[in-house]
Amino acid sequence: MLAAGALLLGAAGCSDGSDDAVSPTTTASSTATTEASAPVTAAELERFGRELVADTGSTGAIVAVSAGGVEPVVVAVGTEAAAGGQLGPPMDSDAPLHVASVTKSYVAALALVLEADGLVALDAPVSTWIDWPGGERITLRQLLTHTSGLGRFADGEEPSAFLDLVAAGKVVGLDEVLAAARSTPPVGEPGGDTRYANLNYIVAGAVLEAAGDAPLRDLLQRRVFGPAGLAGTDYPPGAPAGGTSTPVGRFEVVDDADPILTSQYPVDVWQSAMGPSSAATSTVADLLAWSDVVFRQRRLGDVDLAPLAEIGPGGVGLGVIGVGADGDCVFDGCPPGAAFDRWALNGDFPGASTRVLHDPERDLTLVVFLNRNALDLDAPLIAFLDTL
Repeated sequence: MLAAGALLLGAAGCSDGSDDAVSPTTTASSTATTEASAPVTAAELERFGRELVADTGSTGAIVAVSAGGVEPVVVAVGTEAAAGGQLGPPMDSDAPLHVASVTKSYVAALALVLEADGLVALDAPVSTWIDWPGGERITLRQLLTHTSGLGRFADGEEPSAFLDLVAAGKVVGLDEVLAAARSTPPVGEPGGDTRYANLNYIVAGAVLEAAGDAPLRDLLQRRVFGPAGLAGTDYPPGAPAGGTSTPVGRFEVVDDADPILTSQYPVDVWQSAMGPSSAATSTVADLLAWSDVVFRQRRLGDVDLAPLAEIGPGGVGLGVIGVGADGDCVFDGCPPGAAFDRWALNGDFPGASTRVLHDPERDLTLVVFLNRNALDLDAPLIAFLDTL
């Protein structure tokens, strides 16, 4: 069983990085760079990656910067986590990564694709497609913008039906996740305040499966990943057994205890229980490509993706988070009149933190992956982007 203090998934947690971190090594990315035009050199990016590893208690990082139309600069720093203070394999900038809540942007894009096909309507009630408590009053748009009032499930609460599901130790299907979450009490009224909750996207994924009449993995591959050219991106639930090999990370199961290695933890079980809210894997190259589709092209084929980055007063669009001078505010509540001049795709998963931060005014994208979860990364990422 998971004990008290399990991480807050889908939101940025905090770590003071005080426990021991393996000294980083560096491997240059195989990605070609055009440093004469890029706003940062590989050496500068490596230095930033080393600082992140040291400050967060991670053992490895992958960091990338892209300026519009210019080949990205990508560096891999440090190693995968290993037992007994040993060094694991060097971080690989081409490796598949757990990108957690970045999954929400794929699911939101799929909703827009299916809406363009006439299969869903964002402002229609959930009860149009699935049986869900109060579904006649909750719309698909409210799920995608976290304004449905749905409660906490897989958001770090304890005790919880989610932790019970994970503790059972078996890979589950979306129908089992919905059954476990069905009695989760609401925390607000549909159409009310923004309350970030993973359950919104779990239910939204079920809606899209029903509307698209196919497993979510198939829909994402055919309608989102394929058209966007994301050859290194997958949604493992529903895939053949075996899973995706991702970098070994450090996971704090219990507060104030030494992190365990994700190689010692049933990550595939956790992944299946998170489902449409956090289960995807991707690569840094694909994260950069997806950022280009969402934030620069703002189209997927003939489908307008601009609504993804239309940030509401609660600090979130459709799967995209708004970022202001002090970071995001969607998790803690945004003050009246909050301004957002940057966009983010954020994800936390056991042993993995992924951040994509885009500055539309300067057409810059920063991607950071660290092999430790629940990290508060807004301040260092914003500060670094401001130096470019």
